[in-house]
Amino acid sequence: MDVRPKLIALLERTRDEEQAFVAQLTSQERERVGKVNAWSAKDLIAHLVGWQLRMADRLAELARGEDKPQPEDIDAENALIWSEYSDRSWEEVLHALSTGHQRLMDNLQALSAEDLHDADRFATQKGQPVWRSVAGNECTHPVMHLAESYVKRGQAD
Repeated sequence: MDVRPKLIALLERTRDEEQAFVAQLTSQERERVGKVNAWSAKDLIAHLVGWQLRMADRLAELARGEDKPQPEDIDAENALIWSEYSDRSWEEVLHALSTGHQRLMDNLQALSAEDLHDADRFATQKGQPVWRSVAGNECTHPVMHLAESYVKRGQAD
């Protein structure tokens, strides 16, 4: 069974949630400037973009048969992503989000069902199938950050 259709549906739903989050931001929230350790709403979306692009690149590498080690210092990667996007405009960040989503989808399609399902196919996956990494990094991770942001804004419901 190919999990790809369900995974694509989850990725699309996550994209919808990201867009809904951005759409409900006030002008003050859009104008707020964040810091590497105190993200603004734009920094949050940029963070999601950074990881989305990293996952898209990872899928492209795996499709080519390249199984490169992944960064282990997540805090350093997050700081790098922040520095990459901190001076960019909202329009640039949103464009990157759209581009990243398309690259992710294209690169997901380039993998075979075996690439996605075989937990032992890629050593750097450490016994986890690729589809789980995609779901965790590109669905659970963004939704967790968005939910946290809603709670901080007093919108727990």
